Amino acid sequence: MRKQITGGLLALSLSFLTSPVFAGTVQVCEDIKNDPDYKGLYGLCNAYWNETDPDARADILAAFEEKAGPDGPSMPGLVVASCPCWDEAHLARASVNGTPNYCQITGTNTGPEQAVYGQDDYAAAYTFIVEDGLCIRGDPIGSGSGEIAWGFSEDAEATCRAGIGELVDLDFGGSCDQYLP
Repeated sequence: MRKQITGGLLALSLSFLTSPVFAGTVQVCEDIKNDPDYKGLYGLCNAYWNETDPDARADILAAFEEKAGPDGPSMPGLVVASCPCWDEAHLARASVNGTPNYCQITGTNTGPEQAVYGQDDYAAAYTFIVEDGLCIRGDPIGSGSGEIAWGFSEDAEATCRAGIGELVDLDFGGSCDQYLP
């Protein structure tokens, strides 16, 4: 009788270790469990949403994206923030139609960052500025358009800063805090 009770308690305790509660399943991952588009990605989904270390999460997300492939599905539940003042099309128009004039990058995720493009006479044609919860986009003179926004999320601000960083890498030779000839 003693062996049966000990064996039963051992089996009960092991069942807790293999239960979904211990595994840390996440509902958005459960929703894809049997979806053929997500074949082989269920475990990475749960690992991503249960991980608390940002570096480890980035590694898991990279593994998920690599396994999914370039045309594969994205991580369920992951919302990619957008910049409220510009999108990729605005950045591309400035890069193609403007002349790089001035940029500033702090590299600290605080303070002002900007990229300014001129036309042949260096009159401001495209302006992108982000600073601590505020972003401004100026379009070519006479177009009557632009955008200003404030009070948005840190993720959205990081996306705005990343957009300016892309322009700096593409058009300003990767360095700033100087006027270009």
